[in-house]
Amino acid sequence: MKLILLCLFNILFSDILSDWLEINSDIINSASYKISFEQRNESVIGGGSYFQTDTSTSILVFNNQIQYESKDRIIVLSKNTSKLLNKNTNQLFIDNIDSELSMFLDIDLIQLLSNNVSINNCYDIQLDFFSNFKLCFNHNNSPSFSILSQNMNIDLININFSKVDSLRMVKYFKIDEKSLSVFDLRKQ
Repeated sequence: MKLILLCLFNILFSDILSDWLEINSDIINSASYKISFEQRNESVIGGGSYFQTDTSTSILVFNNQIQYESKDRIIVLSKNTSKLLNKNTNQLFIDNIDSELSMFLDIDLIQLLSNNVSINNCYDIQLDFFSNFKLCFNHNNSPSFSILSQNMNIDLININFSKVDSLRMVKYFKIDEKSLSVFDLRKQ
């Protein structure tokens, strides 16, 4: 009877985030991985709300580099440089990475998520240098992620983590500049 009560207690009061982190820690701790998700943006302009959905968004992480890719842009962050490609206009902006963006390269995802308390299967995540985030888990323990700000809310749903082959990753962080209008904002 005690064993049954102990199991029931663990099921009722288990921490969903801890379980999810344990399942995905080998991927998150690897040198390279991919996060795929559906992104929904809500912009508030002049009292009206405008929605945009991108179903094929991904983030690649490889050796202190991050690449965000959506249907209309690619952002590549490396140790010293940030590149923003607008696919619609074929414009590439290259700049020195600023201190706020460089902090994304140093975030320990597991430590960041581990230090939070759950309220209704949602976790408030606070970063000193950025907006507030909310990580929630649905009844299938599938995560969703929200970035909340005054004029724009971003929701990431159907989040999937996967390992990727490190040998193939190098090509993803190179943007062919031959056919683009390049604006190099770095100080020479």
